[in-house]
Amino acid sequence: MKVSSPSLGLMLSLALLCCTVTAGAEDPLGWKKPIGFPEGKLAQQELVAVPLDAVAYSRCSEELDDLRILDAAGTEVPYRLLKRSENRERTIEKTWSAENLSLKPLADGLDIRFSLDDDDPQPTSLQIETPLKNFEQRVRVFGPADEQETLLADDAIFDYSQYMDVRRVDLPLNKNSFRSFRIMIDQLTSEQESHILNLTRNLQGETEQSRQERFSVNRRPFRIDRIGLGRREVRIEFESMVEQKWDISIENISQDANAGQTIVEFSTFRQPLAKLSLVTTSQNFGRRVHLEVPVRSALREDWNRIASGTVTQLKYRDIDEQKLELVFPETRSETYRLVIENRNSPPLAIDGLEAFGHVHQLLFLAQPEETYELQYGQETEFGEPREYDTVAIDRFIAAGVAPLRLELGTETEDSRVPPAAFSLTKLMNNSLFLGGLILIMAVLLCSGLYRAVKRVDALDDSQPE
Repeated sequence: MKVSSPSLGLMLSLALLCCTVTAGAEDPLGWKKPIGFPEGKLAQQELVAVPLDAVAYSRCSEELDDLRILDAAGTEVPYRLLKRSENRERTIEKTWSAENLSLKPLADGLDIRFSLDDDDPQPTSLQIETPLKNFEQRVRVFGPADEQETLLADDAIFDYSQYMDVRRVDLPLNKNSFRSFRIMIDQLTSEQESHILNLTRNLQGETEQSRQERFSVNRRPFRIDRIGLGRREVRIEFESMVEQKWDISIENISQDANAGQTIVEFSTFRQPLAKLSLVTTSQNFGRRVHLEVPVRSALREDWNRIASGTVTQLKYRDIDEQKLELVFPETRSETYRLVIENRNSPPLAIDGLEAFGHVHQLLFLAQPEETYELQYGQETEFGEPREYDTVAIDRFIAAGVAPLRLELGTETEDSRVPPAAFSLTKLMNNSLFLGGLILIMAVLLCSGLYRAVKRVDALDDSQPE
């Protein structure tokens, strides 16, 4: 079978183009980073969290489905990918009244005993409620034992209302597991006695002959209305996701005088950004701004607007207001541009931009005496996204277990990742392939037209006049 020269040239050109694109896809093969432990290796199993850094974000796929954690043997380790959040501690206090009380007056005070019910939690504090004012009382709390009591608290409760609104009737208890308690309240001290001064003066004319001063002491019993118990628990709750400042680089600042716009172009490592803040020394302005990301195709590059807003900064006398932030849906683009609408006003002084966003972290169960590394790169090398068994990880997170936070090490190329398999979809989305294909088709079209014109001329020459 004879193959025409144009057809042969077309097949050779397409083959060469596909090989070029495929070769470009195989270089580089992939990347990896070791997961660093503070002391080399763990001594016991730990739930660990490894945040992605800017370099990893720059290599990963848009969906972050090309992340793999491998142990020293090359076995994949199940993980859960979550946005990083901070732990927030909240103190919850439960209070209830002591029951099963017994009281015995002593020569040096009061002896009060009580026991906890079976369903009572272990108390961490004790409260002595009294209607009295202006007192100071020493209180000791013991945990009874077979041979020797354990002192759980030795402090004073007081009320200094005659001087200031200061009152304390709570006693913190040392950590313990006792279910029975003894409270010892000492007898009144001199500071608790009520002093009344009676002054008697003997006068003769306007001259004072004698003076008598007499104190009367009003002693009162220390009445107790209730013995209260309390337990404070610190619970760990997951707060909203952590917002991190990411490094960006301003590439160009230009002025479009015709459109009345300032255009600020900046680049990133494809970190997940969700907020942009303008840094400027300009004052007393309010400008409309737009954030745009590039949309690329085989023939052209356009800009897609993802957010709009208004930035203001007002400073005049007692007025000091500013709103220089633009919030937008989380985006992982390599380049952005911020368009500031000046219209007929002078451009703002652009001193910088600050970008903020969330950070993803991988949570997994690390085994003792084991090493791990994170592999990432082109998603086609790893096949379909993984579905791991993360029931244990999810349960530990829900229980408020604080993970051990680790960091990624230095990046190296991963030679163990196999070359990318041929993908027609990826090939058709490759700008190099599409551009070359269009060029080849244009050459073939011109060649065909040229040959058609020559045939028409030959037919005209062959017809008799």
